[in-house]
Amino acid sequence: MRSAGSDEVDRFEVARDWTARLRDVLDHAMAVRKSGPYPQAIFYDMYFSNFVADQFAVVSDIYGALGLPMTDEASVRMKAFIADNPKGKHGLHLYTPEEYGIDPEVVRRDFRAYIGQHDLAPE
Repeated sequence: MRSAGSDEVDRFEVARDWTARLRDVLDHAMAVRKSGPYPQAIFYDMYFSNFVADQFAVVSDIYGALGLPMTDEASVRMKAFIADNPKGKHGLHLYTPEEYGIDPEVVRRDFRAYIGQHDLAPE
């Protein structure tokens, strides 16, 4: 995104900026959910690893959680889309945290509440 508006993008600055933004968003979301009951709201939590492993199953679960019907046509089209867009179709994103000045231990510390709430084991 930033390269569209600038010839020089500092990847370390981008990582610091987005790490802080994501932490703030997740902290706010957790605070909202803990602040009281929301009888009209539907919250759905999913693990990205489950989505990567079986995209269609996760989308089906989301439909079910939201009370939406999964039509035969939607099912066929989603399965075709998934089959037509395998991982790596448009190239692979290969990078390490260090390339962006990210210290995984600092991220685990800063996201400790979220990691704990969702029982995410550090890697």
